[in-house]
Amino acid sequence: MSKVASKNHTIKSPNIASDTSIKSEEYQKPEPKIRCTICNKKTGINYFECNCSTEKKFCSNHRLSHTHFCTYDKKAVQREKLIVENPIVKNSQFERLD
Repeated sequence: MSKVASKNHTIKSPNIASDTSIKSEEYQKPEPKIRCTICNKKTGINYFECNCSTEKKFCSNHRLSHTHFCTYDKKAVQREKLIVENPIVKNSQFERLD
């Protein structure tokens, strides 16, 4: 506290510089804005992720696979999933009832 003297009064003023200083531990940089990887447009919270890469984020114009030249083959993955989950059933597994 520093003292400022006027005619007959002594006024105590707070040290403003020490009170308003921001500690480096408390200050955090704001997170960078999420942008489309193709056109660099800010997407905000409405971004789309593709299965080709989790790091890539797309705007509404580039969300479809043919607009961002996606290399992920969804049909092949679904075919493999069907083969694993649905085994082939043959007649020889059943007994014939007469």
